[in-house]
Amino acid sequence: MRRALWALLGGGVLASAVPAAPAPEVLAQRTVTQAARTLAGQAAGEVHATVQLVRQGDALQARASLTGTLTGPAVVNGTLRLVDGNGQELTRSNPRQLAPLRAGQAAELVTPTTSATGEAPCVDAQLTVWSGAQAPGQDAAAPRGPELRPTVFALRLCPP
Repeated sequence: MRRALWALLGGGVLASAVPAAPAPEVLAQRTVTQAARTLAGQAAGEVHATVQLVRQGDALQARASLTGTLTGPAVVNGTLRLVDGNGQELTRSNPRQLAPLRAGQAAELVTPTTSATGEAPCVDAQLTVWSGAQAPGQDAAAPRGPELRPTVFALRLCPP
């Protein structure tokens, strides 16, 4: 049975009739760094937010990737929006979307893809990094990071 299946599959070499998706093209990117602070105002590391406008074939998407040097776990939430030249919203990320931020790992937030028509839209990003008891969505039994002031990123990214 195995030999028959092996022969049917061409000896293990499979060819796909589905064309590969085009590689993503970064149309615009911006990285911003902010200091994280304890509730008492002391330095507690840094948070780096990279926001991108990406085209893949006929689809556009906004992406945010956050990394940091925090001393404990944190949570990222916020909104990414793609807006056209008239300020009309084309798509937005789920504002309830949460992404864990841990040392050595990136937290990712994305919008749904939308069709690329006309000139490339801009990305409006409103992102917040939370740590400690006020962090949204944390299970009371889960490990918590230090009590930090929320670190807020607000930026607009447009292609050149």
